[in-house]
Amino acid sequence: MKILCFIRTLNQGGAERVMSILANELSARGYQITIVTDIQSPLAYEIREQICIRDLYENIRNLKGFFQKLALHKHIRSIVREESPDVIISFMYGLTYKVLISLIGMKVPIISSEHACFHNLKDCSFSEYIKRFWINKLATVVTVLTRRDYDFIGKRLKHKVVMPNPVSFDVLQDNSHERIKGIMACGSIDRYEIKGFDRLIRIWGKLAKNYPDWHVDIIGGGNEKNMNYVKNLIEESGLSDKIKLLGASNDIKNLMRKYPIFALTSRIEGFSLVLVEAMSQGCTCISFDCEAGPREIINKDIDGILVPDNDEEMFAKQLSRLIENKELREKLSSNAINHMQRFSKENIVNKWESLISNVVNNK
Repeated sequence: MKILCFIRTLNQGGAERVMSILANELSARGYQITIVTDIQSPLAYEIREQICIRDLYENIRNLKGFFQKLALHKHIRSIVREESPDVIISFMYGLTYKVLISLIGMKVPIISSEHACFHNLKDCSFSEYIKRFWINKLATVVTVLTRRDYDFIGKRLKHKVVMPNPVSFDVLQDNSHERIKGIMACGSIDRYEIKGFDRLIRIWGKLAKNYPDWHVDIIGGGNEKNMNYVKNLIEESGLSDKIKLLGASNDIKNLMRKYPIFALTSRIEGFSLVLVEAMSQGCTCISFDCEAGPREIINKDIDGILVPDNDEEMFAKQLSRLIENKELREKLSSNAINHMQRFSKENIVNKWESLISNVVNNK
């Protein structure tokens, strides 16, 4: 079976990582995979050599404005005619709406894979609403990340399924090693407000003096302006020796195995792949119960800690509890490892394979 995948870039990002996992796993199972993306953007993830990568902007990169948009629609149609796929998977609405419009009249089933939450669309622009609720109706089926999004959409999109993100790492088997006295956070510094790093800085400011042997490390890259902004927040809080910005890393899995605690202070999450990854590597996770992913990943007080959203005092209290209670950390960590099998690559790719089969056989 031939599968044609569209994604804007394969640079660092949760959806990009999921695309690479899905493409690699399907290719390993014998599917013929082609990915259409911006080949001038760095590839952050390893792609099997059996997978063909085509340029989304081939021969149209130098065009501007309306002329590039028109050329892109023609290019997308041309690629589909040349590849003649059995099914198309397009990731993220920013590109997917262009794919859906470009392919009107072409009888190829299209799976629109959404990786941003829907429930906050009351605050979105009119154009975003049109793209996600109206143009998405052109898709054969739309995948959403959470049950909350599925319920929120309701009848506005008839053909939809919940498709969680897979954990990109093998779930940790041996959790007996010692870990450093550190708290890990992870996310793009360019999205510091969404990731709530200002909240994390304030929370650790309440606790740092009580735990002089402990520190917070934030993993994630960003442009110079945003890196400097977050550094200034840390310095103004008097925490320069207690919170470090470690930049982007290509070895997140082994980093996660070093830290006993992972803190998620985001204001909003579509699904939070990084939370699943941290739990799969034995981190004890504490998260704000923000919209909408964490509550569908963490079983409260069983395999992690959920704190009412925006309650920084309670977050600090629960974080202090984790630091002081190693036995609690180990119990939550062990349960998390066991529960993360539901997000394993094998299980999630099996769900994708079933969806693809249904879409193709019912076209």
